[in-house]
Amino acid sequence: MNRKYYQFGNPFKVRFGEHRCLRCGQKLTTLTDRRIVDPHSEEAKYFDFSAGSDGGEMVGACEFFHKVFFCPRCAERTEFVTQLSLEKLMRALRRIEKRLHRQGQAVHLQLLFRDREGGETSYCPLGEADGVDVVFTFGGQSSRCAVPVMRKNCWERPYYVKVDRRALLSALSLAAALDGR
Repeated sequence: MNRKYYQFGNPFKVRFGEHRCLRCGQKLTTLTDRRIVDPHSEEAKYFDFSAGSDGGEMVGACEFFHKVFFCPRCAERTEFVTQLSLEKLMRALRRIEKRLHRQGQAVHLQLLFRDREGGETSYCPLGEADGVDVVFTFGGQSSRCAVPVMRKNCWERPYYVKVDRRALLSALSLAAALDGR
């Protein structure tokens, strides 16, 4: 059987950062994940079958090895790219919130995950999420900003959120302007 090893995500951030589970708050460990993928299956489009052991195409089922974050408490497995992108979004939200508190504006920012059934939760895996919303709360008013959840079709399987700090700030300033009316 063909085997392929790969890793996505910044290895320095993975190794030296402290990562916590977004569901339960437990410190995450790394674990080697193993998956056998048939090249004719639906999920095969997210794997690279082009580089075989002899430099040619891989034929038949292939075994892919990569490391993932693992939560020992809730047994949640999260891809490096997914966890790092969510942590980046959370850091951006905390920075925006601190900056506004220093300016004397009371605002509360919260992430809500929309699942495929239309419900909203404080966390669900991005593979099961339909989208992510940032909720801005000013006193009694609240506003939302959608954060795109993406997945590339070329040999990168993980889901990730695209953090656009300027879009978050403009949505926040628009919400504040509407709140002032």
